[in-house]
Amino acid sequence: MQPSALFLSLFLAAAPSAMADSISQDEAREAVKKGDIRPLSDAIAKAESAYQGHLLDAELEREDGKYVYEIKIMTKEGWRRKLYLDAQTLDILKEKAKPPQQKSDSDKKGK
Repeated sequence: MQPSALFLSLFLAAAPSAMADSISQDEAREAVKKGDIRPLSDAIAKAESAYQGHLLDAELEREDGKYVYEIKIMTKEGWRRKLYLDAQTLDILKEKAKPPQQKSDSDKKGK
């Protein structure tokens, strides 16, 4: 592999992690104290009530200099939703959804 191709592949591999930085508990606590963000519990409550589901995972990230909650929930119907909420306003910035997984015939037969 040529040096320029190697550099490009390393850059592209690192790019996703550069877009969103995880936030420590101490930094999150301080941001809540300052009023820069709302508490995680508020974000979870909004997500769970909006989709009548239960929490799978939640984290606070910093994307493009802005605090963002990433909340994953499972709805009663089995949909998996990933919501990105502005951590200050709790507005939903974007969301992704995956439908329930359907069992194949071999799963139904116990194979």
